[in-house]
Amino acid sequence: RLRDRLRRHRGLPGELLGSGVRGGRPVTLGNARPLADPARHCLAGGMETFSHDGLTFAVRDTAVCADSRRASGSAADGVGAPDGEPVVLLHGFPQTSLAWSAVTERLVRAGRRCLAPDLRGYSPGARPSGRTAYRLDVMTGDVLALLDAAGLDRAHVVGHDWGGGLAWAVATAHPERVARLTVLSTPHPAAMGWAMRHGTQG
Repeated sequence: RLRDRLRRHRGLPGELLGSGVRGGRPVTLGNARPLADPARHCLAGGMETFSHDGLTFAVRDTAVCADSRRASGSAADGVGAPDGEPVVLLHGFPQTSLAWSAVTERLVRAGRRCLAPDLRGYSPGARPSGRTAYRLDVMTGDVLALLDAAGLDRAHVVGHDWGGGLAWAVATAHPERVARLTVLSTPHPAAMGWAMRHGTQG
């Protein structure tokens, strides 16, 4: 199960599921700043949508207060502290942010703030036509826009499947925005390219 694979990943217990200490020192990340649009955001500092490239993306943010979730009809994964270490969760194909629900519950219990967006093509307000709208460099901009809208300098980034490829792209192009990268079921792009050129399977 995805939840168990994430829990067993060597890079996560100390960084995401444990004490938040790296190399014997506390990890300090950018905290959420007050958000400007009260119609979209809970007073607790969370968010339910963000915008980029003329599109509106739905995001499951554990900092959104329970009252706001009930009013909007969105399902809750638990409410995490808005100033907890942020974790961005990028889903695979064909999934939505709901794929991370079980993992989110564990991270919230560990005091983390989770932001799981519905990526392009899956969010009702972000389904542009044309293949060029789904290039990795374009979608990398979506992830950066999420961080900016949440007032975060950087976050732990976790990706699975197609979201894993996107996570690699974000970390490669903007390493300063990624505190720790965890990718499930998606090899490094260079390793995948080498395997495609040298693989012996027919």
